Amino acid sequence: MFNLVAKTLSHSHSSSKLVSFSTLNNNANKLLNTKKLVGRAFSVSTTTHNSFDLSKLSTREEGEFGTKEYAMFFEYEDNGSKKIISPWHDIPYKTNTPGVFHFINEIPKGTSHKMEISTELEHNPIKHDIKNDKIRIITKGPLLYNYGCIPQTWEDPDHTAIETQYPGDNDPIDVVEIGSAVAKRGEVYPIKVLGVFGLIDEGETDWKILGIRQDDVLASHMNEVLDIDTFRPILLEFIRDFYATYN
Repeated sequence: MFNLVAKTLSHSHSSSKLVSFSTLNNNANKLLNTKKLVGRAFSVSTTTHNSFDLSKLSTREEGEFGTKEYAMFFEYEDNGSKKIISPWHDIPYKTNTPGVFHFINEIPKGTSHKMEISTELEHNPIKHDIKNDKIRIITKGPLLYNYGCIPQTWEDPDHTAIETQYPGDNDPIDVVEIGSAVAKRGEVYPIKVLGVFGLIDEGETDWKILGIRQDDVLASHMNEVLDIDTFRPILLEFIRDFYATYN
């Protein structure tokens, strides 16, 4: 079970003491703009958000989905030929719009297979999450949102968060993307950041960004966490309950 914490939250619609959310109020942006990038620990492409073209990005699957051999690799077209890249290292986290970041979808809305970017394998493909030698299925699923991460971010295990008093979980920063569209596995697109919440999982801090696809019909109406309750009622309650009991 997780404990959930907030970043300077002054409001909550839930009676649960385990779950709170933070409005944007610079907290989510500060988290993304001050977190150590992958480049501090690894060799990273010098590709910038100004030069990276999402239309040149594609994916390639190997192995059968639902098996340990399954892997989704990312490719980028360069001078007419495709080369394998790391979605974690090489896709820039920033866009040209303040408050908007690139999002890599790992788990499409409406599905239950626990998928994640492998931070240990070469090229960091999307793989099934394995626990106790078994493919993980989200028993409380299917999810009501798209789930993935922000590229080029890293939860530093040598840094103790003031808000949680626990170190980072050594993974990219996760994202709960609440847009209306069902994103494809491996789809990369800009999201507007609305807020952030934190989990304490087995002695580690696990921040999760709340965001919405930039071109979603509701994106222009949403600017903070409270707007989610207004335009997507019940969703925050689902997220609270899900992570309060998820293990």
